[in-house]
Amino acid sequence: MIHVILTILKILGIIVLSLLLLILGILLLVLIVPVRYHVSGHFYKEQKDILVKADGSWLLKFILYRIIYHGQIEENDLKVLGIKVYPKDKSGEKAGGRKKKPEKKDKKKDKNKSKEKDKDRDKEKDKTGTEAEYDNVTGFADDKTSDSEASNEEVSDAVHQGEQHSVADHSEDNNSDAAGFNENNTATGETSGKQPESADGVQPESTGTVQPESADGNRAESEDAKKESIFTKIKKVFENLKNKLASIKQKLIDIKKKVTDVRGFIKDKNNIAAVKKVLLSVKKILLHIKPQKLKAEGILGFEDPSLTGEVFGVLGMLYPVYGNNIKISSDFTKDIIEVDFDVKGRIRLIYLVFIAVKLLLNRTIRGWIFKKDPDDKKTEKNDKKSEGKKSGKKSEGKKSDNKQ
Repeated sequence: MIHVILTILKILGIIVLSLLLLILGILLLVLIVPVRYHVSGHFYKEQKDILVKADGSWLLKFILYRIIYHGQIEENDLKVLGIKVYPKDKSGEKAGGRKKKPEKKDKKKDKNKSKEKDKDRDKEKDKTGTEAEYDNVTGFADDKTSDSEASNEEVSDAVHQGEQHSVADHSEDNNSDAAGFNENNTATGETSGKQPESADGVQPESTGTVQPESADGNRAESEDAKKESIFTKIKKVFENLKNKLASIKQKLIDIKKKVTDVRGFIKDKNNIAAVKKVLLSVKKILLHIKPQKLKAEGILGFEDPSLTGEVFGVLGMLYPVYGNNIKISSDFTKDIIEVDFDVKGRIRLIYLVFIAVKLLLNRTIRGWIFKKDPDDKKTEKNDKKSEGKKSGKKSEGKKSDNKQ
């Protein structure tokens, strides 16, 4: 029984160790095996031709990323073991690049559909033929009815015109009678000085103007409302000015605090040493990432010859950096840019991890990252020590008092 348990434990231990070794091997591969990059292309200004090809691969193209730009992005793929992972094809292609087989269509269904379409067409032709025959038969009857309708319309128009003339004459007579009646009423109203009563004996309401007392009251109320609105507007203006001044004051206080913080940061020796360390590590990273192979050939010129001379002066100062890898000739007669380039390099992740660990071991840099002051612990320890000393002195003073 014990032998069986031991064999099971032995097998489990072997499995666990093999998994750990597998994980360790994958980590070492990721850290040690470099990521290689290759960028090539050309730029022709006159032809407006720009071509850029960029590849990034790892572990003998186990993972490959490629992008091609030629006026627009023509290719943007991520492949693992030659299988496209990103972007996934929306068309009838699988991730591996194989096309799906087209579905076979049933020939019988197609034939039945074509027969049904032919039948529908024949039915439509029959309908159109019957409609044409009916139109030919009824054409003569339509002509007769149209003539009778025209004569009836002429008679109705004449009758209508006569009615209009009679109505107009009658309306003129009514208007003249109404004018005479109104003149009589106005004359009687002026002589009597009273308003006319209606047929029921009820006197209509007066349509005169508003009394002067109510008008003065309304004017006074409107003037008071105007004064109140003016005062409220002035009050709002002053409140807005007050708020703006308060916000400006707060901004100035914040700027002052930032300036004092920057000054304290610069004056601190630990911060200066940490900044120097960061700059040195950045320089090392750039030297590690820089391309191992660099080639560029072409012609360069601008409209202004003086600008061309200044550019080539700068390139001449950088000659110790690139050496014979860049060969560009100058043209002082015209504006031209024709350049072909090819760049290759590699990046090892283990080197980047090593530099990052070195930076994190620094206390000040760690405080920047985690937003903690590096001297907080020191100040706490000093405070505790000072408190302990004070308490010790107090206890010694008490003891001396008791002895006395």
